Amino acid sequence: MAVICSWGAAGAMAESVYTWRDADGGMHYSDTPPPAHVNYQTLELPPPPPPPPAAAGDYRAVLDVAERLQAARLERERLRLAREQAAVEALQTRQATAHGDDAPRYSAPWLVHPPPLRPHPGPHIRPHPHPDQPPVRRAPAPRPKTPSPTRAIVD
Repeated sequence: MAVICSWGAAGAMAESVYTWRDADGGMHYSDTPPPAHVNYQTLELPPPPPPPPAAAGDYRAVLDVAERLQAARLERERLRLAREQAAVEALQTRQATAHGDDAPRYSAPWLVHPPPLRPHPGPHIRPHPHPDQPPVRRAPAPRPKTPSPTRAIVD
């Protein structure tokens, strides 16, 4: 009964609303037209929003929503699979026309070998300095002193 009464009130709100100012400057709003000597404006209200969906306790309404969601998901999945299948067929067609029917479908990539390595010159050879670098001057290493063969070692 309360739902039916609220629908009736919503229907009444969907009608025109009359607005006017009285002699004191106050604004009036009414759903009935004012007296004939008053200058007024008519406002058209938008229709009321649709009633809220059925309560969660309504099992059949919940099942209907679930079925609609599942149907929409299945349709999206079907369209995605159709797009993927069309892409695979287009790729196969391009490959068949590019290679011909008697050409192999796959060929191994060319192997790239690095340049041969030079052997290291060894620890006793210094590398050549860069041409832009000044030469490095090093002091000669001191020679070890060797005992003279003419002198005898006395304890």
